[in-house]
Amino acid sequence: MFQDLAVDQDVQAGTIKPHQYLILSLDFSAVDRDPDPKIAKAGLFNMINTAIRYFYMTYATYLGDYKDLQLIQTFINLSDAIDSLSMCVMVVQAALRAVPQGDAGHLLAGVKGVTI
Repeated sequence: MFQDLAVDQDVQAGTIKPHQYLILSLDFSAVDRDPDPKIAKAGLFNMINTAIRYFYMTYATYLGDYKDLQLIQTFINLSDAIDSLSMCVMVVQAALRAVPQGDAGHLLAGVKGVTI
């Protein structure tokens, strides 16, 4: 999936190791390219919020206290995907802070954050 991208080059060079980051994938090809800016913005926000929901479902077992998908749904702001994105990063940061120091067996051991 990441072949020929900068992240793949970083992995090949050893500057990023596999599983160091949780990946939030955004597919801008799915955005409605309507000439009306309000419709285009709504389409963009919908795509971002859908990607964030998928991210939460993918990494739910890693998120500790935040693995309850009902709770996570409250972090999705349908009218402001930038807010949803900020909340997603905060949820991951909180989960990373909860990892006990020196627990190499923890699911998030070695994870540094989110990459988009």
